[in-house]
Amino acid sequence: MKNNDYGSDISKGWEDFKTGRVKLRTWNVNNKTGQRTLSYTGIEDLRKKRAETLRALRAKELKMSQAELAHAIHVSVRTLQGWETGRSLVPEPVMLLVRVLKKHPEIKKELVEA
Repeated sequence: MKNNDYGSDISKGWEDFKTGRVKLRTWNVNNKTGQRTLSYTGIEDLRKKRAETLRALRAKELKMSQAELAHAIHVSVRTLQGWETGRSLVPEPVMLLVRVLKKHPEIKKELVEA
């Protein structure tokens, strides 16, 4: 039985994605019709989509300033600004945390005051 080095395969795949050599293949499913459509997403598309989502969630849903959110999630304002402008990719755990803050506003108060 051959031993595979899955870690290096994953690292190579991520590096290929970050440099634009490959794109993510994504299936989108219409909840009403069940119809599936295939799309390919590059790193720039993902960066832009996450930036727009983070900016909208922070400003419209959470009603927080950049400084408040940065303090709440323990990053610098400059880092948050880089994410919101699409200069750098918002990490998925940050997106998850912001969605949790949206669903559970009581947590927001605790994080801002911490």
